[in-house]
Order: sequence, then structure tokens, then C-alpha cells
Amino acid sequence: SDDLDDPDLRPEARTLLSHLRDTGRWTPSVLGPRRVLKQALQPPPTIRIYRRGPENNSCQGRVDVIPLEEYVKGVVPHEWIPSWHDESLRAGGIVARSYAWGWIEAGGKYDCADLDDTTRSQVYREDRTTRASAAVDSTAGVGVVRDGAVIRAEYSAENGDPTAFGVDEPLCAGRELFGHGRGMCQWGS
Repeated sequence: SDDLDDPDLRPEARTLLSHLRDTGRWTPSVLGPRRVLKQALQPPPTIRIYRRGPENNSCQGRVDVIPLEEYVKGVVPHEWIPSWHDESLRAGGIVARSYAWGWIEAGGKYDCADLDDTTRSQVYREDRTTRASAAVDSTAGVGVVRDGAVIRAEYSAENGDPTAFGVDEPLCAGRELFGHGRGMCQWGS
């Protein structure tokens, strides 16, 4: 849902998002080569979150630097329904962490921050739920890896079957598209 004309997007972020839309793949290598060893992948310890206010303008407000795992605990209960099955919440923790991790490794989405706290990135709030926090704790440090690098995993409520990129998604078969249709189907998780 990112507007590629958003003047607050870093040029590198614009390049990655454009490539993703064209190919359906999160490919940080479009920014140049980097050496990644799968067995050495460690999540970054912190994330910079732009806290959008009523003005809704990037980088003109508060930016918090918080532990990545705390960030994920503040995303899962707001992107998933906290009463869903534990495995669904665990899956949510993994993809929310991977999405953030991918942007952090790419240098951030904005000049001032890695992500913001709205649906433009992932909804982040400071309130937590016990079940979602336990699910996140049980997957601490786990990310989605492809070709030796963490990918910026995407998800939306109902992706349909197949997804926007033609991937079979039987858990969302028969559901109408609700969201961008890429990545994991939240309702199917």
C-alpha cells in the first residue's frame, strides 16, 4: 500500500518496493551485493519506529528506538486477532519480525526510522496481550529466510487463492481478497 511518490521514502526503499511490485520478490540485492551467511543470521537488537501523529507526516514527530522483540509484541495483537490459535499468533510473530528485520537490514523505510506505527508498515501499539507476547517469545529470533537472507515477509487479512503472485493459498480458498493479496493469509494462519 506504499505510495512510491511519497517524498519521505528513502530512494533505496522506493527501489526495493518498485522491484517487489514488478517481480513479487523481496530482493535486497537490487541495491548491490552483500554477503550473508545463513547460519550467522541474527536479528537486529533494536528498531526505529516513527510514531505518526494526527499530522500523518513522516519524520516530523517522535521516533522511538525500542528492542525488536518488544516491537513484535506490540504488533501481533494489533495485526492478528489475539484470541486466535497459538500457532496463528506464532506465525504472526515470525512474519511481523521478518518484515521489520528486512526493512532494518535494508537501511529503513524512512530517513528517520525503519518503519512507522500504521498500516503503511505494521500497526504497532504499546499495549500487549499475554497470549500474543507468549507466542512472540516462543519464536524469538526466528525469521523467514530465502536464498540465505531474511526476507521482508508480507501478509494481509485475506489473500484469496491464489495470491496476487500466483502462489496457492488453500487456507484462504473461497475467501474474497481483503488487503493487498501478497504473502501469508492472516485468516488462514
